Amino acid sequence: MDQVLNPYAPGAGTQAPWLTGRVHLLVSTFIAPDCTLNRRFTQSFVLVGLRGVGKTMFLNRVEDHDCNAGHSRA
Repeated sequence: MDQVLNPYAPGAGTQAPWLTGRVHLLVSTFIAPDCTLNRRFTQSFVLVGLRGVGKTMFLNRVEDHDCNAGHSRA
């Protein structure tokens, strides 16, 4: 992979241009609030990884989606 074009840029606070390889997990997190509001069960998940791999960025993307969908965060 070209070092200049590589989307993986480890470091706290850096934003990757896309969430490569996490589409399945992202879709699951988008569905979970609706399931909960409808009293349906959904599976939980735990994000683990080294510093700077995108855990917080992933959660921020989920929060943005939920807020835009009208789900409130308490």
